[in-house]
Amino acid sequence: MLTVLFLSLTCYNTLRSGRRCFVVPSKLIGKMLGIKSVPIEFGVDGKRRWLSIKDLLQLQIEGTAGADADQESLVVNPAFGLVPGPLVIAHSNKYAYNDHGMQCDNSGRNGFYCKFKYTS
Repeated sequence: MLTVLFLSLTCYNTLRSGRRCFVVPSKLIGKMLGIKSVPIEFGVDGKRRWLSIKDLLQLQIEGTAGADADQESLVVNPAFGLVPGPLVIAHSNKYAYNDHGMQCDNSGRNGFYCKFKYTS
């Protein structure tokens, strides 16, 4: 299983100061392959979200329309996940990773996204 963890600059500075950041996800890391400082581009346009790290990662996900085409389909009581619901049911238009000698393309699969707030 490939798990990729991207840390924000805020989280990186929190770690450097000796405080804990992402303690639970850190337990999922078996081998550290490296650390890079790279620009991350992301955006939101309606039900579509995207994230791009040049030459390394391309993500694009789009919420699935419900009975009302103007609203997203939601999972309001998820039995999984680290984030509080509701989760938006989505479809990945693009999901490609290429770094550290590993490549994967999970484009066309299902996924979820939700609003969250991070504070350090």
